[in-house]
Amino acid sequence: MFKNYLKTTLRTIGRHKADSLVNIAGLAVGMACFILIALWVYDETHYDTFHANADRIFRLVLHKADEPSDPGFPSTPYVLPGILESEFPEIEETVRVRDVAYPSPVRYGNILAYEPRFYIADASFFTVFSHEFLKGDPATALANPGSVVLTRAAAAKYFGDEDPMGRVMRWNNAVDLRVTGVVENVPYNSRFRFDFVGSIELCGRERITTWNRETSAYVLLRRGASRRDVEAKISGTILKHHPEDNHILSLQSLPEAYLTLVHGGGSDKRIVLIFAIIAVAVLAIACVNFTNLATARSSGRSLEVGVRKVVGARRADVVRQFLGEALVFSFMSLALALAIVDSALPGFNKLQEKELSLLGSGSFSLYLFLVAVAAVTGLAAGGYPAFYLASFRPVSVLKKGPRRRGRGTSLRTALVIGQFAASAVMIVLTMTARKQLSFILTSDLGFDRERIVHLQVNDELRPRFELFKDRLLREPGVVAVTASSAPPHMTFNGNDFTWEGRGDGPGVEVNFLYVDPDYAKTFGLKILEGRDFGRGSPAAEREAYIVNQTAGRFMGMSEPLGKRVTLAGETGRIVGVVKDFNHLPLIFDVSPLVMAVRPEWFYDLLIKVAPDDVPRTLAGIERVFKDTTPGFPFEYRFLDEEFRTIYKPLRFINSVFDTFAVLALFISCLGLVGLASLLAEQRTKEVGIRKVMGASAPSLLALLSGKFFATVLAANVIAAPLAWLATRAFLGLFVYRVPFDGLALLAAAAVTFIIALGSVGAQVLRTARVNPVDCLRNE
Repeated sequence: MFKNYLKTTLRTIGRHKADSLVNIAGLAVGMACFILIALWVYDETHYDTFHANADRIFRLVLHKADEPSDPGFPSTPYVLPGILESEFPEIEETVRVRDVAYPSPVRYGNILAYEPRFYIADASFFTVFSHEFLKGDPATALANPGSVVLTRAAAAKYFGDEDPMGRVMRWNNAVDLRVTGVVENVPYNSRFRFDFVGSIELCGRERITTWNRETSAYVLLRRGASRRDVEAKISGTILKHHPEDNHILSLQSLPEAYLTLVHGGGSDKRIVLIFAIIAVAVLAIACVNFTNLATARSSGRSLEVGVRKVVGARRADVVRQFLGEALVFSFMSLALALAIVDSALPGFNKLQEKELSLLGSGSFSLYLFLVAVAAVTGLAAGGYPAFYLASFRPVSVLKKGPRRRGRGTSLRTALVIGQFAASAVMIVLTMTARKQLSFILTSDLGFDRERIVHLQVNDELRPRFELFKDRLLREPGVVAVTASSAPPHMTFNGNDFTWEGRGDGPGVEVNFLYVDPDYAKTFGLKILEGRDFGRGSPAAEREAYIVNQTAGRFMGMSEPLGKRVTLAGETGRIVGVVKDFNHLPLIFDVSPLVMAVRPEWFYDLLIKVAPDDVPRTLAGIERVFKDTTPGFPFEYRFLDEEFRTIYKPLRFINSVFDTFAVLALFISCLGLVGLASLLAEQRTKEVGIRKVMGASAPSLLALLSGKFFATVLAANVIAAPLAWLATRAFLGLFVYRVPFDGLALLAAAAVTFIIALGSVGAQVLRTARVNPVDCLRNE
């Protein structure tokens, strides 16, 4: 029977080539979209799972004890991991790990370069996390404070074919580090994409024995230990040992750490969910096409069903035949879908900086998943047509008497409405995402980011900053020079803060920004009350603080000037209030910000240049920089470029929405073309009679296509509330967002109507222009 079913399927494909091509192409595109996004979703939800003990490794997250809804943050006190390891036997090992915040210059021989992926960690880093050692011992590689471990790529960059083990490299132009290990390059799906790992002792013994919250910390639980039980036990450890720090602890798995953007993750689980829903929707649209065309062709195959039943075929036999047919179509579509995905992956990987692979992955579970996709798609697409065709009664179909047509017609109409409703929602989402990106990139952040050159303040430049600044200001084209502890749009640094009149109790944590006195002038910040920092000696302004408007409201002060405040243990008075500006990316609201003058914390050098002859100005800046700090490479970026870079994920979302909207429309149009062709074929005799009676081609076009346009209109009516809900969910990712635009609904309706006209019109018009004699002869 299988051989018979296969022959029948191949003959059906041969007889109905156009319909078969539409079915295969539609399913292939739908499956390609689904597979591509499924690969991406799987990858996003499995970051760092390649570690041997990934299921037992958890990141420590701190939450405010008096705010149960606080999402928390992953900055941990330096001393806390050691306390946890000594007090709780369920914790096998702990590790502190952090990057060095800013690119570090590394020198070996004549090679000098900034290394942005330089991490520092405890000696347990390579026993908690799994990295393949090419040279050295993971248990002892970081045992010495002067040790450094390189990746294979970093070793090749600095040493070529030379053995790096035991060689001494100069870090930050001040510290000698001996190479004690070389590991394989870190997989792209890791949050720790390091090239160098040094000892956390590089921070200084005094610093890493404090309660300063400056590092991430991870715990490795013993086998059999329950995450929930351990979390409950360690929750109050900070309050017990350091009552003035009002935080409790929780544990976060490695994939959760990556998918929690507010915790410094690389992605967001809401975005992953949106993409997964879109992928399923596109595949469903493709399945709808198959169902529509199969049920529409039912009248042509009813005789076949009747004959099979008369000669003894049971209902189940007919169902198996048509389900098998659908599966054949599905697996043929899978072959085409794999070719589409394989050709699209290089560009997709480049866009996302990933290394996703498909056919060459060698993963049995992936191949099993692909087979499952094809099987489920075939059963979903062919299930209803199979049972519908199997329900035909032999007596009715063999007599060629009138049969009920309402059920199949109603289903097809409903499915087409669903297709175009989904397409309209995708169009609205695409337009909203583009508008949101444009809004973010052009929003007034409250500070001037144009023509700002951004350099790193190195350890040699920091003590010579005033001299360096004076020399720069004498260079032609340099308008202003300042420095700070963070860029103006990425001020995530937080520390303990309290103020006069707050009462007893632990301090709260606020964002802080340590700045040069010319900071407000350089960025055009507006001082609303009081004064700016004085431009004399920085020491004279040590006790002066400026707060933003939000901080004033946060403290409950209508007149904050002159009030005593304490930030990170240092007390002073508020001398000014600055107008709020967006010191965080626009997915966050403006938070309380406290500014002070602390030259020892300058990490960012910010230079405003004139618009005329920028290359000459940059050459002058480079000359002064090299004269002041000859041991450091000169590398710069424009602040506006950095600002655009942080919204690269939003550009990726735009690209996906654009692509999926086009593909959803393409698949829907394939279905419309097939149905229009079938309609024209079924009504050939009617067209001939009407033409004989004097009907014109335009009137016939209106008659035959009217139903399709009514269907598209219904789809847009249904899509309106769905589009509003979808855009609301998407815009909920942003604190600053565009309003819902009703014009996007009109645009989606216009696009779908135009597409429908193009898809249906050509088929119907061709039939309407046929010679009526030929129409009647065909019947």
